[in-house]
Amino acid sequence: MSDEALLSRYLKVKALVERGVPGEQKAARVVLDKMESEHPGIRVQAERFRRKKEAEAQEASAPHPQPKSKPKREAPPGVWYKDEEDEPKPWEARGEQRGGNWENLFQNAWSAAKTAYGFAETISNAIAGRDLAEELQIGSRMTNSGHISISLKLPLAAYQQVLGLNAIQRAAFRQALHEKLDVHLDRLFGDS
Repeated sequence: MSDEALLSRYLKVKALVERGVPGEQKAARVVLDKMESEHPGIRVQAERFRRKKEAEAQEASAPHPQPKSKPKREAPPGVWYKDEEDEPKPWEARGEQRGGNWENLFQNAWSAAKTAYGFAETISNAIAGRDLAEELQIGSRMTNSGHISISLKLPLAAYQQVLGLNAIQRAAFRQALHEKLDVHLDRLFGDS
């Protein structure tokens, strides 16, 4: 029998002597006395062994030291950093939901900025198309045969620019052209 097994058995028998029912205590006392006589000093060794095992059990159940973490960063109320998600928030205890952490907030802000940039780019394209339509001249005259001739005049350079327009610019150009034509027809036919 190994020393650990012997010491463990001694401690079990000693526990029966101290906490067993009267019949068990008497039988355990006989075994304990026999072990102490056969192994002098076992009482002291068993006590050290018991303290060592208790310390090991305590160390195993104690929380392990956390690796050094970054210092806590200050955040506005209601906003937390991603690495702090495990910490309960005061409103979560009340069952409330609150949105966002810094990463989500920045992601949402970036998405909003991209959307605004895209919108501004679309508006800029539309303005470029409408500005090009300003070079378009609409006129009307009576022909020798008694017909009304409506003409559109666009300089060649402007026409070449129209061919290079993207879809948004082209749509804006056409819309401006239609509006100019409507105004001209309204004047021609007396509608205002």
